[in-house]
Amino acid sequence: MEDLLNVPGLSDAEKTELTALIAKLDDSLAEGRLHPIVKFALFNLQAPDGTWFPTMPPERLSALGEAIEETRANKTIVKAMWDLLRLSAVLHTEMKAGNIALELFAVVDHYIVKYNLVQQMGPDAEGAPGARAAAKGAIGDTTKLQAPKVGEKAPPGTLRVNQLRPSKPRP
Repeated sequence: MEDLLNVPGLSDAEKTELTALIAKLDDSLAEGRLHPIVKFALFNLQAPDGTWFPTMPPERLSALGEAIEETRANKTIVKAMWDLLRLSAVLHTEMKAGNIALELFAVVDHYIVKYNLVQQMGPDAEGAPGARAAAKGAIGDTTKLQAPKVGEKAPPGTLRVNQLRPSKPRP
């Protein structure tokens, strides 16, 4: 972390902002929202000057592999893989980190396949219990409406066939 704060050309305001971001990351780690490997990966994907490596150096790649193996040993590999997948997505879409984000994704994919983690990873929040009911509640009742029977009054806002006009005249 100190290496990032000593990057030449960083203003005091940028150092303060970076320190705040690192503190926020540490808070997320402390609260258990992120696996500790995320911080390790973030710092290993950056060059000493604070930029993203164009490609992952071999020594950093092996260090990340060792860290992933440690998560398997302490049985937190599923959480680690989810969080690293999320990190690669953020690096690619929001931070425009380039190929390093894709390389991180490839590393994670390798370990997911290597340890057959697809079944263990399970559904994310979309498939969590109650998520479907909450989504239906957010968009309202989606039950199919029934057309009124002969002699029944139509609901308000109903269109009748004679009200429909073609948008273009027929030839």
